[in-house]
Amino acid sequence: MPAPISNLITLPQSRLMQTASQPASAANSRKQAVADRRLAFVRMAIDQMETLGWSRNRAAEHVYNLVSSPRHDMHSTAVELGKSGNPVSKAQIYRWLTDYQQHGMEALIDNRSGRAHQEEGWELRAMRLYARPQKPSITWVVDQLNKEGFEAKYNRVHRYLMALPTDLTTHSAGRLGAKEVKLNHRSYRLRTTENLPVGHCYQLDGHTVDVYIAHPQTGGRWRPELTAVMDVASRYIPSWWIGEAENAQNTLFALADAFTQHDHVPACLHLDNGSGFKGKLMNDPSTGYYRRFGLDVIFAIPGNAKAKGQIERWFGTMERGFNKGWDTYCGTDMSKSVLRDIVRPGKKNTTSLPSLSQWIDAFRGWLDDYHNRPHRGLDGRTPAQMWAQLQRVPLEYRPAAIVLPRKQRKVARGQITLDGRIYRAPDLLHFEGADMVCEYSVHNDQYIRVLTANEQWVCDAKLAEKAGYLPDSRIEQQTQERLRQQIKRNELHIEEDKRRAGMTLGHEAATQGILELETQKESGTNAPLPHHLDQPDPEIVIDLTKWTPGPTDKETTDLNITGFNPPLAE
Repeated sequence: MPAPISNLITLPQSRLMQTASQPASAANSRKQAVADRRLAFVRMAIDQMETLGWSRNRAAEHVYNLVSSPRHDMHSTAVELGKSGNPVSKAQIYRWLTDYQQHGMEALIDNRSGRAHQEEGWELRAMRLYARPQKPSITWVVDQLNKEGFEAKYNRVHRYLMALPTDLTTHSAGRLGAKEVKLNHRSYRLRTTENLPVGHCYQLDGHTVDVYIAHPQTGGRWRPELTAVMDVASRYIPSWWIGEAENAQNTLFALADAFTQHDHVPACLHLDNGSGFKGKLMNDPSTGYYRRFGLDVIFAIPGNAKAKGQIERWFGTMERGFNKGWDTYCGTDMSKSVLRDIVRPGKKNTTSLPSLSQWIDAFRGWLDDYHNRPHRGLDGRTPAQMWAQLQRVPLEYRPAAIVLPRKQRKVARGQITLDGRIYRAPDLLHFEGADMVCEYSVHNDQYIRVLTANEQWVCDAKLAEKAGYLPDSRIEQQTQERLRQQIKRNELHIEEDKRRAGMTLGHEAATQGILELETQKESGTNAPLPHHLDQPDPEIVIDLTKWTPGPTDKETTDLNITGFNPPLAE
């Protein structure tokens, strides 16, 4: 039996009362505007009656013939006041004319209030049922109301729900989710970049490319991770990096490439809360990459993509303008049947996967075209034209040190232990017990640069020994660790599949054994039982009434067939 449906929304009584009727001022102004348009037709008829002495009926017919022509100035108004897209009828003009002559202007105002909704008791419950994240249909709501004891009919429930404001029904937070409503159905603050200097603020983000390419090592299907750096003011992409996944090293390489290519350090970075941007390697208060360059880091609110709208929009532009040109495109709008032929294992497929170098060469050409194409957000100027206005803030580090990540380690016994590796240098004896900053290469682990907390160089410590087997490259070490974790996850999935298969086989075997027992009982035969339903030998007789405890019954757990001496309870 399904669990009872809880009340998902609570609406104040004042909010419900606002939905029953519109404000009087708004209704009166709307009705007055309709009456003014009706008066224009009445005055046309009265002019004919006073000028030509026509009867009321003839004047109404004349006005109808005039406004029925599409060339007449009042034709559009006649269609608005008519029904089903047709101009207002002669009979209606005649009634307006008669009412105006008898009762004046007030007779042209439509004072009908409509049929009032009669409360039936299910209204609030219907709203709560309809505003569920499962997005139920009105038919389901009606069925549920009837099961709960209400007398609800589809047409009345449908009319009631559709008359409510959409923020209580189709676009409610209960039906769409609070995050969906906030991001896509609520107003937000627009931020301008007109007062932002070029090169002042960079946005960084990672994006999994929607194209299957051949993995450089295995040749199998692979979607690379693109980490891009964008200058917010100019929309220029000073650097980008391709990697396996979004991580701190890709972020470091992308930033270092942006710094060294253009010899410029921005004042601030606008990032999301991913581990590749917020990890200790990048964001540590003492040795982090951001602190080394004095960068002011702004982390976006989680789940708020509009905060970094410029680079998010650029990723969408790249997918639509570049990646869709590849046969192995795998975006959400790709044909599902064609995509299945590409990704189905063992399926003979004529579509060949492009290589990483092919994709990179094509991407560079597209990016150059993007930089030299007028941008709507830049008043028709190109990103390259805006980037040319850059006032550079030069680097203070030698280029070789830009890409070296840092970690803080304590000196003990004249040596430093870093990532399972031991580094030694004679000068470290003078800093026993001190916390030192260590710069290391992710490609070569043969030495590290040792600095003080004030970033003064002390020495280059050389690798003394390794703990067990460790590769020379930390990237290779991380790749092996990622592989081990993937194998571990796959083994867990395989073990779960085996357990599920074992449960099914055991159930079938037990069912088969029960059927065999019932067959033997009906036929009166004493055939041997299946091995999975073994029973004690019928020749063994156990009589507990004749049992007397022996001297060693507390120490033994064996069954003596002749006397059956079970162990005593402690």
